[in-house]
Amino acid sequence: MREAFLSRFQEFKNSGATLVFVKNHLNATITELKFSPFEIDIGCFEIQLPDLKSKEIWRSKFKRLCVELEILEKKKWDLSSQHKWSALNDLEKEALTIR
Repeated sequence: MREAFLSRFQEFKNSGATLVFVKNHLNATITELKFSPFEIDIGCFEIQLPDLKSKEIWRSKFKRLCVELEILEKKKWDLSSQHKWSALNDLEKEALTIR
């Protein structure tokens, strides 16, 4: 029983890079992936990999934009609560440059 347990965990150890890919594919090293235990076709994987990376790029851009907009809204609220209307107008111009 102990030997079966050890061999099973050795399989996990050998598939570590592949499991890292599942969790966060941008930090994984593609050359270290082992697909045999998961019955994944390498050709299909290579076709889908650029799509995965582009989705992650758009997701990170969206998250960054949401954070920037949240900060901008907090600044607007602070300025309006202090009745600093000219600074609020300047902030509106800054809002147009968020990318």
